[in-house]
Amino acid sequence: MATPPALGIGLTYHPPLEPFLESHSDLVDVLEIEPQTLWMPAAGDGKRFTTAAGAMERLAAFPQTKLVHSVGTPVGGSRLGDSRQFPLLRETIARLGSPWCSEHLSFSVAGSRDEPFFASFMLPPRQTQAGVERAATSVKQLSHELGAPFAIETGVSYLRPRPEEMRDGEFVAAVAEAADCGVLLDVHNIWTNEQNGRQSVRSYLADLPLERVWELHLAGGQEHAGYWLDAHSEGIPEAVLSIAAKVLRRTPNVGALIFELMPEHIARLGDDGIRRQAEALHRLWDTRHRRRTNNAAPRVKPALADRTPEPDPTGIDPRSWEDTLGALAIGRDVEGRLAEELEADPGLEIVRDLVSVARAGMLTASLKLTMRLLLLQLGEQRVREIMEAFWKQTAPEPFAGDEGLAFADYLHSRELAPPHLEDVLSFEVAVLRAAISGETTRVHFHADPGELLGALAEGRLPTSTRHEYDLEISGKSVG
Repeated sequence: MATPPALGIGLTYHPPLEPFLESHSDLVDVLEIEPQTLWMPAAGDGKRFTTAAGAMERLAAFPQTKLVHSVGTPVGGSRLGDSRQFPLLRETIARLGSPWCSEHLSFSVAGSRDEPFFASFMLPPRQTQAGVERAATSVKQLSHELGAPFAIETGVSYLRPRPEEMRDGEFVAAVAEAADCGVLLDVHNIWTNEQNGRQSVRSYLADLPLERVWELHLAGGQEHAGYWLDAHSEGIPEAVLSIAAKVLRRTPNVGALIFELMPEHIARLGDDGIRRQAEALHRLWDTRHRRRTNNAAPRVKPALADRTPEPDPTGIDPRSWEDTLGALAIGRDVEGRLAEELEADPGLEIVRDLVSVARAGMLTASLKLTMRLLLLQLGEQRVREIMEAFWKQTAPEPFAGDEGLAFADYLHSRELAPPHLEDVLSFEVAVLRAAISGETTRVHFHADPGELLGALAEGRLPTSTRHEYDLEISGKSVG
């Protein structure tokens, strides 16, 4: 197992953070990059992905060390997802000089080989010996594909613990040792699990081989329907900082502490709030250096791989677990005993809520003006009903542009006729197709496009009278 270099403290990169990074570069040692958030299908070739124009150059210009943290090929399940991602992941790691890379010990793809579907959420894997073996195989495969030292991230689960499954920490430890990889310990995730009635943090840490912990993630969350969510929406709770301080006494190989914040919350937290989080991480990091220098390394625990696995009396194999939970998460009807058990788990409704939020966010990102027009003309409740009917009929897409195109097809099939919908939807579909495939489209407007689109951009309904206009949208015009 590789020993990572000591890098320091960092932030998960999002473009809205760039002003902070330019004015506070002395506070940030590391930028953690989630490559898939910067990707789109390559124009003219549906078999490959490409990084958005200029993104890699902007990243390379920042002086901080870059760490690549994949968010599209989770390794906790039987399938890694779209193998077309591997070349660009490998290229990104090499180009940015990432000392190690990481991915979630979760799954997000289910279904048959011929009809796989994306669940739009990082779902908890089957935590049995068979699940360990499947996950370890996936870890080894992705690590080989990427050609860099590899760490698995500890996940969050909103489901109740199941009696036939391993403890959360025990499962992570078994996979890490079977795959001989590092661990990215998300402190907020394991604290969230404890808040929601899963394994205690103390027990979780007792299960982990702490010498394998290379990186810590810290974040804040929020309450929803009686659950604590790993929402990356706030500053780090004091309880999480306290746990991180204790962890650092016992982890000799931690190379980075990363604060995670979703881009939509950056403006609300503001420069002062982000600066306070960075300063808190520096205080932790400085303590870690003193302890690493003055204290002996912790005792290495015996390998979990040497333990005799418990038999699984249920006979639920990892693939069946993934297919059932994945289908339920996106609102499909599933029969069978496992489906009945999961339907009875109140955590499933939390997962469904989060999938809905993710899909609504993708539509807002890809069809911003269309969604605004629908909300202004039909109201929030009616738009919600339309989206839910679409979600029940259509599996999620990994990329916002593809999700937007699928929703546009659905709206056309519904033959909705609010004023200006045809014009605005055609315009945004043309923009998406130009960005994705380089396609050039002539869009016909029945109103002045400048006035129509400008009004919606300002959050109001247009007052334009009927006119006929044509507008050409091409890959060059949106590039």
